[in-house]
Amino acid sequence: MQDYEKLTVFHRADALVLRVYEATRMYPSDELHGIRSQLRRAAVSVAAHVVEGARLATGKEFARHLASAIGSASEVEYLIGLSVRLGYLEKDEALSLRADAIEVCRMLHALRARVIQASLAARDDGEVTVPS
Repeated sequence: MQDYEKLTVFHRADALVLRVYEATRMYPSDELHGIRSQLRRAAVSVAAHVVEGARLATGKEFARHLASAIGSASEVEYLIGLSVRLGYLEKDEALSLRADAIEVCRMLHALRARVIQASLAARDDGEVTVPS
């Protein structure tokens, strides 16, 4: 079991959630249950999967949740681009948000690789500690 608070990627993902919420505040009211909601849920899902996975007992389970977080981060990246094409986000703000989402995704891939490597080394026979 990992302490998610010690994981840099958790803090970056959490910051991304706050940025996404701020950026989507002014979306049109007809998007409250559309792309605005989907983008926010995807951003929250990234951080939530890191937290949930870190609290599980095995590296295999953690790696599975990190894979889900990677999928959600990719969804955030796509929805940011879609928001620009729909005219909901300014291009400059979207580029910055997209860069953050890509960086979080890169960090998740790196952490997942370390978790898998540690799991293989320990043969996943118990708690796997992964350096943050």
